[in-house]
Amino acid sequence: MFIQLSRIRPFMALFTVLLLSLSSNAFAIHGSIVIKDKVSAAAGGVFTDNPTNPSIEISIPAGALEKDAVLIVKKIVPTNPILAKKIGEAQSPAFKISLLTKVIKREHIVLVPVTILEPIKIAITANPLPIHPQIGELARHTGGWKGTWQRMMTNFYHPSTGMVASLTKQAVIKLKVRHRTLQAASGPAVERGKDKYFNKTWGAEVMWTDRYHLNQLLQVVVPFDPTAPLDAIR
Repeated sequence: MFIQLSRIRPFMALFTVLLLSLSSNAFAIHGSIVIKDKVSAAAGGVFTDNPTNPSIEISIPAGALEKDAVLIVKKIVPTNPILAKKIGEAQSPAFKISLLTKVIKREHIVLVPVTILEPIKIAITANPLPIHPQIGELARHTGGWKGTWQRMMTNFYHPSTGMVASLTKQAVIKLKVRHRTLQAASGPAVERGKDKYFNKTWGAEVMWTDRYHLNQLLQVVVPFDPTAPLDAIR
C-alpha cells in the first residue's frame, strides 16, 4: 500500500499544478501599458496616451495626491473567451488605472496605492459615440473578476471630444465606456408629474403678491422704466 501511494503522489502533484495553471490562465489579464509617468503631488498634471488623439486622459489637480506617485495605465486585453465575457459589452477598451507611491516595508521598497485627497478626473473616448436616446457613461469593475461592472455616480459626456469623464478618489480602478439607453415612460404617474411641472405654481403667487405686492407695483411702473438704469449704463 505504501508503495502504491508513493507512486501516486507525484502524479497527484503534477495534476494539481496543471489544474492551478489552467485555472490561473483562464482569468489571466494581459495589459499593454499605455501611460507610465511620474506625478508630482504638488504640481499634478494632465496625462494621456496620445496628445493629438487620446483614448484616455487623466487630470490630477495640484495637491490632490498625498505623496508623489507613479501613474500606470494598462489597456486590459482579453486572453480568452472567459475573460472577454467578464469584460462584457463596452464602447471603449477597458483600462486599469493605478496611482502608486513608494513605501519601505521590511527594508524593501514596495509600491502601494497613494491616498487621493481630492477627486481626479478620468476621461475615456467613446467608440462609437452615443446617439440619442443613448448616453455615454463610465462603468467601473467591482468585486474581483467574479464581480460586476457598475456605472459611476458622476458622468459627463463631452460631445466636442467624444470623451466620457468621471471623478474618483480610488487610486486603483478599472473603467470602460458603456452606453445606456434612456427609456420613454407613460401612464398616470407621468401625467401627474407633467401636470405639476407645467401647471403647479408651488405658492409663487402668494410670495409675489401677498409678500412683495408685485402685482400692485407692476400696475404703476412705466414699462420702460425698469430697464432705464441698464440703458444708462450702455
